[in-house]
Amino acid sequence: MEEERGKVRALIEMATNSTEREVDPCLLKAIKYVVRYSDPELRLAAQTLMDLMKRDHSQDLVIENLDQLLSLSVGFRRNLPLPAPPAIATILRAKAIEFLEKWNATFGVHYRQIRLGFDYLKNTLRFHFPNLQANAARIQQERREREIKTKEILRNKFETLGQNLSTIKEEYSPR
Repeated sequence: MEEERGKVRALIEMATNSTEREVDPCLLKAIKYVVRYSDPELRLAAQTLMDLMKRDHSQDLVIENLDQLLSLSVGFRRNLPLPAPPAIATILRAKAIEFLEKWNATFGVHYRQIRLGFDYLKNTLRFHFPNLQANAARIQQERREREIKTKEILRNKFETLGQNLSTIKEEYSPR
């Protein structure tokens, strides 16, 4: 019984530590199988989940240290420049700004600190952001236009083939 109790805890931790958007169905089945037949396993599973929910998540840790993270990766403070070499510092700054924009688009609604950090760097310090949403829309529009052109080319080829079909049949039919 103690072996099963450790098993349910390990299965739940595996499921909650995964970076996938959804829990693996096989893992869920295994958890259900272990907890289905005994109250002690079910109680341990519930307690394990409650303990895991009390933990700080990576998002919380980033939010708590966002000012320091931005200072060290964007280098917006005069007294705390980015470390050398300058070429790598420039790449670090560009990636940090890109990620901040993505985070703001995804999590800014839920995390005020991300929204404020993004707004401060963009509007107050006038950092240039890559405007990923506009670029994504432009890329998607270009992809749609290419698909339309490709379909038109294929349609024209099909129509030409249909028009020439009788000629092709005559060339290959026995005389």
